[in-house]
Amino acid sequence: FSFSVLSSDAIAASFDFSPFRNCVDLGGCTGALVISLCSHYPNLQATIFDLPSVIPITKEYLLKCDEQIRSR
Repeated sequence: FSFSVLSSDAIAASFDFSPFRNCVDLGGCTGALVISLCSHYPNLQATIFDLPSVIPITKEYLLKCDEQIRSR
């Protein structure tokens, strides 16, 4: 379980990411932060980088989110 699952909505709401078009999450784990940011900022495109052994976890969480977010 990732701490970012609990904090990602608060982070997305606390900072103004609207000037940005791209986001890179290094060590993104579940992708919770990227999912939350893309939910709050529809024009944001994101890339998640993590270790190969973590990517299946990331994919699992991404499959649970909205199709529009996954396609970015």
